[in-house]
Amino acid sequence: MSHKRILTCFALLLVLASSAYASSGDRADEFTGCVSLCQARTCEGDLPVVSLPLALRLTRWTCTDNCKYECMHAITDRAIQHGAPVEQYYGKWPFWRLAGMQEPASVLFSILNLAAHVVGARKLQARIPEGHPMKRYYLFFAFVSMNAWIWSSVFHTRGRALYFDLPSTEKLDYFSAAAAILYALYYTVIRLFHLYPVDQHRLTAGHRPSSKSTVLVAWTVICACAFLSHISYLTLLPRFDYTYNMIFNLVVGLAHNLLWICYSLPPRLSAIRRYLGRPRSYRPAHAAKPAIFALLTTAATALELFDFPPWGRIIDAHSLWHLATAPIAIFCRMSNHLDDSCFFCKITKGEIPSFKVLETDLNFAFLDIGPLSEGHTLIIPKYHSARMDELPDEYLAETLPLAKKIAKALGAVDYNILQNNGKIAHQHVFHVHFHVIPKPNEKEGLIIGWPRVEQPKDILAKKLEDIVSKL
Repeated sequence: MSHKRILTCFALLLVLASSAYASSGDRADEFTGCVSLCQARTCEGDLPVVSLPLALRLTRWTCTDNCKYECMHAITDRAIQHGAPVEQYYGKWPFWRLAGMQEPASVLFSILNLAAHVVGARKLQARIPEGHPMKRYYLFFAFVSMNAWIWSSVFHTRGRALYFDLPSTEKLDYFSAAAAILYALYYTVIRLFHLYPVDQHRLTAGHRPSSKSTVLVAWTVICACAFLSHISYLTLLPRFDYTYNMIFNLVVGLAHNLLWICYSLPPRLSAIRRYLGRPRSYRPAHAAKPAIFALLTTAATALELFDFPPWGRIIDAHSLWHLATAPIAIFCRMSNHLDDSCFFCKITKGEIPSFKVLETDLNFAFLDIGPLSEGHTLIIPKYHSARMDELPDEYLAETLPLAKKIAKALGAVDYNILQNNGKIAHQHVFHVHFHVIPKPNEKEGLIIGWPRVEQPKDILAKKLEDIVSKL
């Protein structure tokens, strides 16, 4: 695409952004006359003669607001009946309200995005080891995103109403969204250019590169200043600059997407070194996911450009954008973070150095760098699975023969074979693994308690019957 075409598209985007808050419906004589007549009949000042329903009062609808709402829909009904175009009012399309919610579809889909990030945050918390250098960045992004979707829900409920502005709610929505977009770029640069503090990486072995702490501090200051400057500019202006706000979010979002697309490119086209422990030419199996995420996000954002009267006065382009971002967040972004964060997957692929004991087509064994006793070895399948019951049988079939071979090589007379599933069962890395732990004496090796409890025979019989019936 030529530079002229790019500039033309960008100019069109700005025109659409600036015109999104202009409208003709609320300036029409038919509308103003209808509102004046309604106010004369039903309002005393700004208070209704007859009290409004509780839902409208809770969402701060006034008598004047209600008159504008009813006139807007009455005129829209006539326009549809006569085949005339539907007009915008106060910069927005006419929507049917629900329980006082001005844009119920956008509210619902914002809550859906909030739920997606809550689920994603729980998965990240549970499945990424505590020592992973990017865990705190991924989790903080999830919390920043949750905050953004909370304020989006509030805003679309009654934030920048058709007839009643709440500037503080509107700004909280826009500023929270900008914070989420900018933070996504912030942690992306940290991840792709390896600015994270790798000295916290507890499961690596061998040489550790510099943490680049100076660059990290500088990048943090740049992003913080950019955000503070952004919100200060928009706050100090006598009128909110919607065009600038859209440009800021667009530029930051595109920069974020382009970086992940570069990450996904074939090695000969990408200048990004994906993992410090591997050559620049290495491209992991999940490398395409970030590009898919970036392209889907860009496509979803493009919905904002295809503005149209809401279907059934409920679903418009903006609400569809909210609907599209929820599955993208959980199935693309969070999934990529999990794929990118499994220490054991990286060890099996050689992305993280280890003290390898042996390797087969299905499994990988290496010395634990925090051993309970000398020779403590881990056996991990090359198939990523958090729990043993989710692991294909062919990987399990090889595990015990390997454990037997390693135990013999260690010369261990007494030893434990340990395998944990789940957090309360003391699993800390959520990739199936087996421990071979020599027990040379009472003080070294695995030390466990065994709180034995006598079980009545009738209860044992019922449990046996239940287990056998499910085999």
